[in-house]
Amino acid sequence: LLYIVGIIALILLILLVHDPERGAADKSEGHLETSETKSSYWEDLKALICIPTFVSCTWAYTALLFVTGTLIWWEPTIIEHSMAWRDGLNDTRLLPKSQKDQVGLIFGGITTISGLIGVTAGTVFAGMLRQGRGICRPIRTERAQPIISGIGSLIGAPLLLVIFLIGHKSIVPLWGVIVPSRRSTAFSYFMLISHLFGDATGPYIIGAVSDAIRGEVKTPKTHYISLVKACSVTVILLCISAALYFLSAATLLRDQKKFKKQMGM
Repeated sequence: LLYIVGIIALILLILLVHDPERGAADKSEGHLETSETKSSYWEDLKALICIPTFVSCTWAYTALLFVTGTLIWWEPTIIEHSMAWRDGLNDTRLLPKSQKDQVGLIFGGITTISGLIGVTAGTVFAGMLRQGRGICRPIRTERAQPIISGIGSLIGAPLLLVIFLIGHKSIVPLWGVIVPSRRSTAFSYFMLISHLFGDATGPYIIGAVSDAIRGEVKTPKTHYISLVKACSVTVILLCISAALYFLSAATLLRDQKKFKKQMGM
């Protein structure tokens, strides 16, 4: 059913959605005074690599997706092994189906609520910090989005799931440092890199590390202990994500100046 809906959505996008001129939004708002010079695909890639804010935000979000993807994949399994160990069972397959369903339901609920809280809080505080409103009045800054994302990752180091989905704000400051003709390419590589090296490979890597720690013993206890130890790597990655977000905050204004110069603003 999902494939059918996806195909219908694709057809509707092709037939009904008009692809606007690159930079049309900037022109309509009066931000674009000069026409952009056309460049090749490889020139666009080279230009993107030379934008520190883009590079650091991309890898910061990749580390964040590695963590969230890994936890979403492995946490229910860890809980099941813990329950089997507690009940003295030799395998999680011996757990009642009702208990397994309850684990999935509760974990899914926690993840959803954490995501809603993270997105809402991140959006509100980023807006307050950028506009200098409320408690953020003394520290108003244009670096708000990467700073909030960095703080989210830093807080997430001990709390982990609280920052689920807050990293989506990584892409927001990038539109202010990348010329319109290169934004689609930038977004494509941002998503490709973050998912390829993040949530697509994270669960496999953590699983391999867990297997190496556990060895040949395959009891719920050893599975639980090895998975917990392997998942502790995610704390380090969250700290790396935070550091990269703060680095992007440091380079954001400089890259924005270059962008405005390129656009004749």
